[in-house]
Amino acid sequence: GGHSGKPVKDREKVSSVAVWETNGSIKLFTGSHDGKWRLWNVAPPSGSNGAVITKEFEHFVGGPVDAVHIASHYFFCGFEASPVEAPDAKAGMVHSWNLNAAQDPPMELCMSP
Repeated sequence: GGHSGKPVKDREKVSSVAVWETNGSIKLFTGSHDGKWRLWNVAPPSGSNGAVITKEFEHFVGGPVDAVHIASHYFFCGFEASPVEAPDAKAGMVHSWNLNAAQDPPMELCMSP
């Protein structure tokens, strides 16, 4: 496919992490160069075991994810992709989701190449 020459395990490495505290629970957003951001639930430690982290959701944005960020109740994902208007170009893209209405499509921002 159109992936970089990096081995698969390197593309899946986490490139960015954001912590989201919601309704008394802790969740993590991670971004990877495989083009996906993922949402993880963090269950508190029980007994001598450490915290249990389970994947709740993942979303493919179409290019390597370099940054994930939480601000207020918005989740931002920064990645490199080809904009629809210029399929042969690469551009810095940012998608933003309102976490209070996560089913809504993201707002898309595009940085000029």
